[in-house]
Amino acid sequence: MRRDIKKNFFRYFALFLLIAVCMFLVVAIVDSAYSIIEGTKELQNKTHLEDCQVTLFNPFTPEEIKAIEDKGVTVESHTSFDYTLEDDSVLRIFANREKIDLVTLDEGKEAASHGEIVLLNRYAAEKNIKIGDTIKLGDEEYIVSGIGSSADYDAPYRKISDTSIDSSVFGTAFVCEQDYNLLKKDKHAGSEDVTYAFLLNDSITSDELKQMIKDFDFDYKKVDDP
Repeated sequence: MRRDIKKNFFRYFALFLLIAVCMFLVVAIVDSAYSIIEGTKELQNKTHLEDCQVTLFNPFTPEEIKAIEDKGVTVESHTSFDYTLEDDSVLRIFANREKIDLVTLDEGKEAASHGEIVLLNRYAAEKNIKIGDTIKLGDEEYIVSGIGSSADYDAPYRKISDTSIDSSVFGTAFVCEQDYNLLKKDKHAGSEDVTYAFLLNDSITSDELKQMIKDFDFDYKKVDDP
């Protein structure tokens, strides 16, 4: 045995080295995957990632929202609209959020006042937009106060049916409520999507919430004010 090892030392050493390198790579990959998974969970908890959401034809009434909240569920309106810019790219505009799917800023600050906007980091990178730059929406110029992302758009597909992401033509943006209401009346703004996000808080299941919403008496003939 010793004679065989001595005779084929370099062969055995190379085999040992190969096994050691493979073991190191496997351990490194597992450790990296674990770190990413735990980091993602921590970020989701920090930003209050939604448990579920629903898109409606008309908004909930105050009574319906109260009925849901009385079940221990946190509700927040995430209405939005797509705004087409001069370069034909599209920004999905949201008002600032306070409870669910909070924006994580890579740099800068939230759009706290009129004329400020927070852009999706992928979109900003594609357009080479930096903090302090201005972006024109209609006849108004908005100062980029922050660049970041939100957990519900970690993969920013414009439509659920999309199979690829192109951040050069689509991104998300957040503005104060005043600017949201102004921009949605602009001719470049698309129709508003009435969406609500929920945190179940271990109070009810998503199926129970779904059934509860189905049982609401929605007035589908109602026409909302523009």
